[in-house]
Parts: sequence; C-alpha cells; structure tokens
Amino acid sequence: MTFDHLEHIIARQSELIAALDAQDATAITQTTERLAAAITLAKNDPTPSDNRASAERVTQALQIANSASIRINYLMHWTRQRIGKIAELRGQPTNGYHTSY
Repeated sequence: MTFDHLEHIIARQSELIAALDAQDATAITQTTERLAAAITLAKNDPTPSDNRASAERVTQALQIANSASIRINYLMHWTRQRIGKIAELRGQPTNGYHTSY
C-alpha cells in the first residue's frame, strides 16, 4: 500500500466517524461507499508499497477503524433497543432483544 492510499483511507475513515457521531444515515452511507472505494483502489493498485506508509500511520488507520467499529456497534445496539421498545409499546414480541429503558 502506498503512502497516498493510506492517507486517503485514513481521511475516509475520519469522515465515517464524523458521520457516525452525527448519526446522519445519508452521510454514513456516502462515507462508507467512499471508504470502500478507497480500499478497493489501494488493493487493486499494482504500485509497490512505499516506505512512507510507516508502521505509525498503519497503526493509526487500525485505531480509527476500531473507533468506527465501536460506534457502529453502539448505534446497532441503540437501534435494536429502540425497535424493541416500540414493539413492546405495541404489545408485540421483542424477538429476544433486551430493552433497557
């Protein structure tokens, strides 16, 4: 992976985290697509890796990916709780989802 590819991926990851924090579904979809495109571009580029893609930047990219994963899991859990609460209010089964309201 080249330095430029890594920087592009890190930028897209940061955009995704901002969209997740804003809980903006449209922005989440758009930034997810841009991140996927950046990763695909990096994977398909035959250019040899360059040494500027340092271990520190790779570590940063992995940490950002982990941060995004945590936010996604949180939003998924929150959404399941909301759906469960709505189902409970309607007198419908909650399909085993625990609600903590």
